[in-house]
Amino acid sequence: MGSRLLHILHPANERFWIPLAAGIILVSRLPYVNVFCLNMDEGIMGVMANTILDGGLPYRDAWNHHPPLVYYLYAAVFAVAGRGNMVAIRLVTIGWVMATAWILQRIGRESSDSEVGNLAAFLYAIFSVAFLRMDALATDAEIVMLLFTSGAVYLFLTGHFSSDRRRRRIFLAGFCLGAAFLAKPQGAMDAAAIGAFLLLGGWRGGRSGRWKETLIFMSAGFVLPTLGVLAYFAFRGALDDLIFLTVTYNLKIYGPAIPLQKQAALALVNPLPLLPLNWLLWGLALFRIGHVLHRRTFWPRSDSLFFLWAFFAFIGASMGGRGFGHYYLQMLPPLCLLGAFSLKWIRQRLGVFTHLKKQGEPYIPPRHMPPHRVTWPQRAQNPRPGKAVRILLACILAAGMVAPVVNVLPASIRQLSASYVIGDPSPDLDPTYLELARYIRQNSREDHRIFVWGFQPIIYAASGRRPASKFIICHALTGQIPWVNIDPDTDTSPWILPGSWKLLMEELEATKPLFIVDTSPGNYAAYGKYPIQRYLRLYWFIKRHYVLDRVIFREGGRGKRPYYHVYRRLTS
Repeated sequence: MGSRLLHILHPANERFWIPLAAGIILVSRLPYVNVFCLNMDEGIMGVMANTILDGGLPYRDAWNHHPPLVYYLYAAVFAVAGRGNMVAIRLVTIGWVMATAWILQRIGRESSDSEVGNLAAFLYAIFSVAFLRMDALATDAEIVMLLFTSGAVYLFLTGHFSSDRRRRRIFLAGFCLGAAFLAKPQGAMDAAAIGAFLLLGGWRGGRSGRWKETLIFMSAGFVLPTLGVLAYFAFRGALDDLIFLTVTYNLKIYGPAIPLQKQAALALVNPLPLLPLNWLLWGLALFRIGHVLHRRTFWPRSDSLFFLWAFFAFIGASMGGRGFGHYYLQMLPPLCLLGAFSLKWIRQRLGVFTHLKKQGEPYIPPRHMPPHRVTWPQRAQNPRPGKAVRILLACILAAGMVAPVVNVLPASIRQLSASYVIGDPSPDLDPTYLELARYIRQNSREDHRIFVWGFQPIIYAASGRRPASKFIICHALTGQIPWVNIDPDTDTSPWILPGSWKLLMEELEATKPLFIVDTSPGNYAAYGKYPIQRYLRLYWFIKRHYVLDRVIFREGGRGKRPYYHVYRRLTS
């Protein structure tokens, strides 16, 4: 019985470790399936998706500066499951994360063996939630991008080093990287990692003539999705809007808000808040990277590719200097693969499960081993450490893996006081917006429009009412660059988009929104420095046509305080 149990628990047993990874993903994400929005980014995605379903176009009819793929993913889910159905988004995300973990398992198995693959999927399930819940659990561009970048690496490994359907796999790898780029521009850094791997020696595996062909087919696949998007927006007459917001605005306004030298300095500081929950993964990955560098293995070895993947992903996550925790999700797949190699080494060094093999059996590498495969000896070369050391190390590993999953669970479950009904009312965002959204729904029709002053597009999504203007967030009108120039004494007027105020007032005059919501009293996202009274055109527009209809208060440690001012249009 004991031997059978050990066989089941062996890291090479896919029938145990793959379901275990899937179970961790379900346990950590399912409690939040009923949460409407986990962060403001999801509010933006929801508004853009609803705009698409209404026949509009991102950038022309609703302004935001991110690439379009995630907007259309949300729209596809809403089209099938119902407009604004965030439960469906949560369930799709769970499947998305499981698919990414499965691909990592395939990458690990392709580059080494089932044990490395299983451990990589297991680590991904754990550490995909190892920072702020509101960002770790949200369906952001990063979590979408990871499936495409991981799929690209798998297709590259199975295509570049084989003859079976080689060109097709390489082309599809490039296509996946192109899709990742359309989810988030930093996805191009993962493509750069594969290019660097080829240029640094990935072609030296007895197939030296193949690297040029690989680059050509991968580049062709990479540009195809972007060309398709450009053609679609050109056909719809919105190509200029697409290029302006995704390229010009980012390069001339949003990006330069943080000087390049400051971005480089912040790249070393921004990852530090991630360490409390990610210390084990980073430690395991760095251990393996040190091993790779020590052996100077810039040959056709997959762990060298993983090292380059992690390095370029770090550059991508650090670009812009903002360094939010979910940006570093881009590094997660290569770190999990590197960490899996280290866990395998630790398992062998401790002598765990080695008695399942015949005593004295020598290590024989697989025959005809493809040049990109890396397999460590199955038996430790040195005596295993003492029992006390093994117990201590096992406790450290267990603590580092249990803590992230426990941290992400709702407090009621952690305290064993919940009825275990799925759905946390609002894990991190203040739920006051739900009260406001409920009031708007109850006092308006579906065809009515609203305008929200500030940085809370979540109100449009939660209320189910269409924006009265393309400015679903007001940064272009105030010059605010989120979390950069938010100091009350900082003048943000130099970053106001020329012509934006004229465009806003023309749209408000045309659409006549039933409600205008002022979020500045609550000072969310530092919008307290932008009261409506500061902008006379908007102030007098409201003064002529609107009346203060309701004040939504927020409960706090010092009692209630005004959070939203809701203005209702006067009947003519």
